[in-house]
Amino acid sequence: MDDTSVIEQRLDHIEPHELLENPLVIESLVSENLGFCSSAALCASLMCSIGLAGTFSPFSSGQVLPQINATMAYLTLGLVNIVFMQLFRKASKLFPLHKMKAETCRGIIVTFQCADMILASVTFFTTQMGSSFFFEYILVTVIAFLMPLNRPSNAICYALVNGLSAVFVMTVVLSDSPRSAVAWQDWVDLAILLLICLAVSWLRWRSFLRYQALRISLLKREDDALQKARRDELTQLLNRTALRDDFPSLCSGRANVALMDIDSFKRINDVTGHQQGDRVLSLVGESIRSMFDHAGDHCYRYGGDEFLIITVGEGRAEFVKRLEALQSLCNERGGADRANLSIGYVSASPHSSEQLRDCIKRADNWMYVAKRSDKTEVRGEELLSFHKLRIA
Repeated sequence: MDDTSVIEQRLDHIEPHELLENPLVIESLVSENLGFCSSAALCASLMCSIGLAGTFSPFSSGQVLPQINATMAYLTLGLVNIVFMQLFRKASKLFPLHKMKAETCRGIIVTFQCADMILASVTFFTTQMGSSFFFEYILVTVIAFLMPLNRPSNAICYALVNGLSAVFVMTVVLSDSPRSAVAWQDWVDLAILLLICLAVSWLRWRSFLRYQALRISLLKREDDALQKARRDELTQLLNRTALRDDFPSLCSGRANVALMDIDSFKRINDVTGHQQGDRVLSLVGESIRSMFDHAGDHCYRYGGDEFLIITVGEGRAEFVKRLEALQSLCNERGGADRANLSIGYVSASPHSSEQLRDCIKRADNWMYVAKRSDKTEVRGEELLSFHKLRIA
């Protein structure tokens, strides 16, 4: 099965609610909608400025609905959209988003669309004799409805707000106007317009969700590949590549560094075979992962039968206690699975990569001190300053 088929299968199993709980999708939705709504507000404002200029034309022929001055109608719609343009500009500075910022941005977007859905009907009062009654209403509705991305539930609400405001103007206000009758075709056209807007909005929403599902799937595959490249396959510990990547984050405060290897590991391979040697390495890796599973613990296969453990923010005594427990755990296994660890450690506060490397070298020296000792013990020191010292 090729990669495309695998991704397609993953997309089919991703639910919309799962996507919309993902912070990356939420941020993408809000970011795109701020841009779309800002463009919609700009288009509506430009339309209003053109219409406003037209009200002062010597060729104007009077209004169909004179109850509200056309100039005031254009000014109201234009000013509202200019205000929202400024709000969108300020909201775009809230990134990166946390939950409260996302809710604030969504609130501004929903308010804008509801306001323009209502104000679309205000354009009825700018219609001049002999011109199309619905033209500017359709323009504002399409701009405010279709330019942003709408969740289906929101789209239905916008359609209801828009439709009810239009019906109100055409039934209540028109009853006192010279043009008191609305042809049945106009009602049908209004319904068709809203249905088309709902259909297009739904298609755009489905397209957005599918794109985001593909994006999240690809990001997950990339992250899985990255994590696989950072991990030793046999022991499931991090590898030297991961250590190089992690170095900067490990030089930030109190740290404990331990280096260890398996005593007489070559003999294990020679006597019991490399398959058993791999099993011993795997069991030691499993023991390290079970013993050092705190948030600040970083465990690496340093090379061959050597292992490196670095903990951040832990006291020396607790660290040594866990090292001794690890040593006992590996030593107490029966038969060919038994492994004796020689462990050296350093407790210090490295503030640079060079100082952290110095800690690893010192832990390595202490490991060989422990290896030469007749007793099974953990050997090390607490380093108070980074001056060049050698362990005798």
